[in-house]
Amino acid sequence: MNTTSPPPRWRLATGQTAHLPVDAGSRLMVLAGRVRVEWPVEWMGEVALRQTMDAGVGLTGRFERAGWVAVRALADTEICLQPRETPAAQPRWRLRKAQA
Repeated sequence: MNTTSPPPRWRLATGQTAHLPVDAGSRLMVLAGRVRVEWPVEWMGEVALRQTMDAGVGLTGRFERAGWVAVRALADTEICLQPRETPAAQPRWRLRKAQA
């Protein structure tokens, strides 16, 4: 039997922030409300850069790198974190008919 659990969902009140660990390739879906996603600080030389993105209902963002992100609710919000898609397992060997 193949059972898969549904992706995790969170409800956030306006002003609440969730700090979430994400894998590369995972997706954040905004099911209700508006959010601001904040990535960790990155350094370019001696300059600190912080990337943010605002998203509303129906928008999906894909994370290119693994790490922790802060998701802040700009309104009452429901979000869903979908794990990265894994390709179907490929067999490592094949059966061949023996030749006589």
